[in-house]
Amino acid sequence: MTHDFLSDNTSGILPQVAVALANVAMERTPPYGNDGHTKSLDQLFSRHFEKEVAVVLTSSGTAANSLALSVIAHPFEAILCHEHSHIQLREAGAPEFFTQGAKLVPLGGVSGKIDDGELAREFERGKSGRGQMLRYAAVSVTQPSDFGSLYDCDELKRICQIAHSNNAVVHMDGARFPQAVASLATSPADLTWRAGIDVLTFGGTKTGGFAAEAIVLFDPSLLPKAKLLQKRSGQTLSKMRFLSCQWPALLENDVIYEAARHARAQARNLADGLVELGLEITHAVEINMVFASLPISLVDYLRAAGVSFLTTDAASESMTARFVTSFETSAQELEALLDLVRTWQT
Repeated sequence: MTHDFLSDNTSGILPQVAVALANVAMERTPPYGNDGHTKSLDQLFSRHFEKEVAVVLTSSGTAANSLALSVIAHPFEAILCHEHSHIQLREAGAPEFFTQGAKLVPLGGVSGKIDDGELAREFERGKSGRGQMLRYAAVSVTQPSDFGSLYDCDELKRICQIAHSNNAVVHMDGARFPQAVASLATSPADLTWRAGIDVLTFGGTKTGGFAAEAIVLFDPSLLPKAKLLQKRSGQTLSKMRFLSCQWPALLENDVIYEAARHARAQARNLADGLVELGLEITHAVEINMVFASLPISLVDYLRAAGVSFLTTDAASESMTARFVTSFETSAQELEALLDLVRTWQT
């Protein structure tokens, strides 16, 4: 029995994706995105988002975020983001590298979500000359955040209205975007362009894909620039069809959202089980991530038993543990973890 709650990246790929990859493996098609699979993506995503869009693929989430930001920000401009966002803390300066110098300006906010009041004040600081001596070209929101929290449609609209009124565009880091759609029970369109989002990085890898990351441009006129930057950054794969073929398998029949719903349901089950055992959940469980305060001795016990998970915020007697579920997480895996906690308690 595995006890893997480290990340949804440790899961495999969905059966539908495996079939799509196997089928493409038997094809001979033009290289560098000139195959039929890649050429059909704009139409596929336009149907999905109920709007004409253009799509550029990358092989990783970091590349997707950084390439997307390089489309909308110049080296002499700045990008506003949350102080705990992935682009700020976990991408090794890739956004600055891809943009050739655009500065990330971190903002505060509860549970990884930008506070719209602080955002408005920062734009005012910039205009008054008290802020960064750079033009604030973009705002990047993470949906869901790295703490598993979600912006609802109204919150996104407020962020976008503030940004647009200051002539800035809005990028959404959607590494777990399917989780947001599934949890909020709304449409992909409502969570993006209808709320004012200009560019989305749509992550499929964490929800059953294989290197499935898409930049969705809600302004298709940005595509020529994006295609050049895709090539310049080494993201125009010669056998692009292996990335492209996954997206019909993921999007048709809501396969990716069903996978997200399963992962979220398992996270809720895990959180409920931990609460029943007297442990504290430190963040609302809105997606497939559970944050719990655990005694350090329990952390050590679980790790010695082979349970994998992340820990942060160590205190004198406890630590915050992060457990992540996936489309593969079974009821038996959850019960095995809870049984270990029960054994430790006796």
